[in-house]
Amino acid sequence: MPATSTAAPQWGTWAPYSGTAAAAVAAVLLVVAAILAYAATRLWGPLEPRRRGRGAKAFIIAVWLLALCTVAIGWGIAGRLAMDAFPGQAAPPSPTWPLTATSMIVTFVLILVIGTQQGLRARVNFPSALVGALAAPFVFEFPFDLVIMTRTVPEIPPDPTLFRVVYFAPLLFVAVSTIALLALSPMVRVSRSTLGALAAMFIVFALWAALFGFAYPGTAGPLALNVVSKILAFLATVTLFVPTGWRFSWASFVERRRAPWVRPSGSDW
Repeated sequence: MPATSTAAPQWGTWAPYSGTAAAAVAAVLLVVAAILAYAATRLWGPLEPRRRGRGAKAFIIAVWLLALCTVAIGWGIAGRLAMDAFPGQAAPPSPTWPLTATSMIVTFVLILVIGTQQGLRARVNFPSALVGALAAPFVFEFPFDLVIMTRTVPEIPPDPTLFRVVYFAPLLFVAVSTIALLALSPMVRVSRSTLGALAAMFIVFALWAALFGFAYPGTAGPLALNVVSKILAFLATVTLFVPTGWRFSWASFVERRRAPWVRPSGSDW
């Protein structure tokens, strides 16, 4: 049975699941983890996305920019409704935001190192690292939001359901469109490691739901599971950029840094 609290929920958080609902959420998350783990065992080699033409790339970027506009509009409306309903109140600061920001920087640097050792040109390496750093938080955020979006508190009048749609629909749009940016990088390949890391993330999600009802990470248990699952999401993203058999070599890295940038076959934006 998940641990629940009798205290009133804090503004800007979400109410935990309990009883049968918590068990059902945990079961669904375990099923997703099992599917990903099975897919990893059936994947004999890395899956490389089909390379996009300039028109397709422009479309992906345009959709992403549109998503940013929708989230600005949606959150502006949601923020106004929240302030009108609960003046003077604000959501608590995210307890994991420092981890997210640090992980984005680490992801960016790791992808740069991987690309540099491969001898990729800066015009390929830098955008790939940027896209990876931007997409990594949403690998966690997309399934996470689907779990908590119906549990947010307090209820915002006049229509709590409409408020959730206005807030979460643009956020999910941004999540999907940002993850789609990964298809622009010639470095990206889905490997067993990628699917394994994602499966592990969903297992941690399932434990979070089973033990704590997917409660807000304001206490040690939910916070620890939030942190572990977020790290796994960033790890899954980094594995997309790791070529088969890659091993870091400091000597090779220094040599590539000193050498002129080369353009491997098929590696361009």
